[in-house]
Amino acid sequence: MDRAPDAQAPTQDAIARCLAPAAPRTVFPSSAGYDHDRRGFNLRIQILPGVIVHPVNVPQVQAAVRCARRLGLNIAVRSGGHSYEGYSLGKDSGMIIDLAGMTDLAVDKDRKTATVGAGWRLGPLYYAVWQQARLAFVAGSYPSVGLAGQSLGGGYNLISRKFGLVADNVLSMTVVDAEGEVLTADSANNPDLYWALRGGGGSFGIVVSLTLQLHRLPDTIAVFRYKWPREAVKAVMTAYQRWSPALPPEANAMMVVSPSGVSVKGLYIGASSAAAAAAAPLLAMVPGPKTLFLEEMPFIESVLFFAGLPTADPKVLSPERLVIEPVWFKAKSVYLDAPLSSEGVDMIVESLAGTGLGPDLIFNTYGGAIGAVAPDATAFVHRKTMFSMQIYLEADASTNHDDAMAWMTAFGDKLRPYASRFAVPNYIDADQKDWPTAYYGSNLARLVAVKQKYDPQNVFRFAQSIPTHSP
Repeated sequence: MDRAPDAQAPTQDAIARCLAPAAPRTVFPSSAGYDHDRRGFNLRIQILPGVIVHPVNVPQVQAAVRCARRLGLNIAVRSGGHSYEGYSLGKDSGMIIDLAGMTDLAVDKDRKTATVGAGWRLGPLYYAVWQQARLAFVAGSYPSVGLAGQSLGGGYNLISRKFGLVADNVLSMTVVDAEGEVLTADSANNPDLYWALRGGGGSFGIVVSLTLQLHRLPDTIAVFRYKWPREAVKAVMTAYQRWSPALPPEANAMMVVSPSGVSVKGLYIGASSAAAAAAAPLLAMVPGPKTLFLEEMPFIESVLFFAGLPTADPKVLSPERLVIEPVWFKAKSVYLDAPLSSEGVDMIVESLAGTGLGPDLIFNTYGGAIGAVAPDATAFVHRKTMFSMQIYLEADASTNHDDAMAWMTAFGDKLRPYASRFAVPNYIDADQKDWPTAYYGSNLARLVAVKQKYDPQNVFRFAQSIPTHSP
């Protein structure tokens, strides 16, 4: 538990003495690497932790949890550090448990599984698994995102319509609980915790390793990208929402709408001829000039393609070469249970035309294997929706950040009448209205019950963590 409001923060020496038997590497405000280590991916969020602990094994994680509780330090857990609202950084004067050093990897080619430490980022893990086994797994497209955090929120990928969400492909997890004990969470051991961790977020304990289902894909798959100028935005938005839900599970495509134009990019688990046939109805619905790209490539090169990296050199994904560039950004999200109305599309086109801020609207199509899972089978409840829509605004030093935040708030309010009342847990938003229902819907009460069982003292808490009592 945290200290009482008038209690004095523990000294650096007190923290160091408590952690000394386990000997994890620690970084304090007086340490040379403090400013680097405390930084998250979102430069909008600035936290000054009291200590950053870098465990490389499970006993060091256990020691960190027990010392934080003994000394009254708030605990934050970081794998990739991409928490949209900086929740993996915790609070000023608190403890960050940074799992980046926990990158064990054991691949079983016969069973097509990989047991991975919770410190892996997606790009290096894609590369390592491909190098060892030429197998794929379901995870996101941004190479420096942490696997553990993404899986806890559900996790989406362009092969999710074929193989399910990231969480659907997690077979087992090893967890350090609020008492510092080690638990296994899978279908046979602590199944209620296993249920909650697949979409319910990081409110129940520290996931230190995961066993993933791997998948064998054809030697090459087809990737495609189509771009239109801004004059075609309305036509493309309308066509995409009619076309993409009807794609076979082997195919998927995302749409990115911006003030400068619109693009649709995706993949087909098969040949380029099949991808071209799948895309033909979309192209027929949108006349006029467009930029076309269609090519077959190995899965690992498709990872590079969707990350916006040159496809010729997969080694850029390796831990030694992965580039992590923090940025200032703000994001919101909605789910759409049906295509946007004509009025909704008009509102978006007009809103984007009226801003010089350059936001992106990113549409992902659900269905396929995602919708084949019942909404209550895992904590991730949004199984029957048609699209997710992320509103993402990135800014630099020349941007008025107050104007950016004001535009996001105003646009979110204008969008609400055209969308469902639900939002994407992975795109967590501190300003989300009625966030418990928006993220977890009808699964919320069960998540609260799991929280009461495994973390009754609310040790693993942040601004939008699962509460110990129904809100």
